[in-house]
Amino acid sequence: GVQPRYAIVTKGWLRASHGLERDASRSTDDIPHYTHASPKPLTPGKVYALEIPLMAIAWRFQKGSRIRVEIACGDSPITDGLFFHVYRPDKIGSDTIHHDAGRPSQLILPVLEVN
Repeated sequence: GVQPRYAIVTKGWLRASHGLERDASRSTDDIPHYTHASPKPLTPGKVYALEIPLMAIAWRFQKGSRIRVEIACGDSPITDGLFFHVYRPDKIGSDTIHHDAGRPSQLILPVLEVN
């Protein structure tokens, strides 16, 4: 069928090998920051819990709006045209998202009251 109209509201990036060491001095409960000081390769087959920071935005969702989350293992040559990349086959990976009752996913969105 026809897909409803959509808008890209925000984006977030995390190189998983850099997301294992949190910067406690800059992180808040809502926004993780990482040191990027000592990246560690991920172990194939091991499950990691990752917090991916999103760019801060101000967006008012209308009543009844739906929120869609897309997860990709690389930048998009279509929507990330500002960033020059060489999309080499050896740099394209695959991700497995582990989501079940024991490993729930969450999207945390702050809500502001309208006065």
